[in-house]
Amino acid sequence: MKQLSLVHLLIGSLFFIFIYGASLNARANLDPQASTLQAPRHEDVFPFESYEARYKIIWRGVDAGVSIHRLSSATEHRFYFESVTEPHLAFLPFHALESTLFTWEKNEIKPYQFQYNINEGKKKRIGHIQFDWAKNKIISLMPSDPFELELASHFQDKLTHLLMVRRDLQKLKPENQVILPITYVVATGDKTKSYTFEHVGTEMLETPMGNLKVIKLENTTQKNRVTTIWFAKEWRYFPVKIMHARGGKIITTAEIIGLSQR
Repeated sequence: MKQLSLVHLLIGSLFFIFIYGASLNARANLDPQASTLQAPRHEDVFPFESYEARYKIIWRGVDAGVSIHRLSSATEHRFYFESVTEPHLAFLPFHALESTLFTWEKNEIKPYQFQYNINEGKKKRIGHIQFDWAKNKIISLMPSDPFELELASHFQDKLTHLLMVRRDLQKLKPENQVILPITYVVATGDKTKSYTFEHVGTEMLETPMGNLKVIKLENTTQKNRVTTIWFAKEWRYFPVKIMHARGGKIITTAEIIGLSQR
């Protein structure tokens, strides 16, 4: 029973940290030609290049798994953000796929479809939602789990909100020393949550890809769970390290081990 509880703890920790990404299999079910998508204004330029990033997952000091994140262009004004997270430990039944389809409009990400397939042992969470901006609704596209939520402006999904954090960091002027809290309303499936990031400092971070000057942001939940993210300044605020702590104890850390443009 003790070993089983540790497995469940690891599963929960991995899922909490990797709240963004998807796989090519999940991506195949998204429709880049969806009729609700609108081309943005000509002067809007998406601020990020396509890439593939690899992160090593460390659980309580153990090299436990890997997560691969990909950002790519679907059409001229439409983009995918996707990743797959898997464990190295054979006994751990964990696999996470997530994907989002979005456009870049008026200097902001506008999600249109978000899909996820999370396996945690005997528990499975599968979802596919549509952001209907014309009707201001978030609609489930799963016949087995129908629901609707009210959609307000500036809503993001679990993947795109981190790209928006990078966008907001890039807008800061060099002389800014203090960052006010940044809050994003995020659709996580059949619920919406507010994620607030606080500025906790800057430092030089040693990574497998060299020493990087980073800015640290933290998101704290009501259950005393803290997610800290290190964004590399010279990499246009790319997230290079993610750490999840619970009750003051570090549970899981993700460290970048590879990054390439696509």
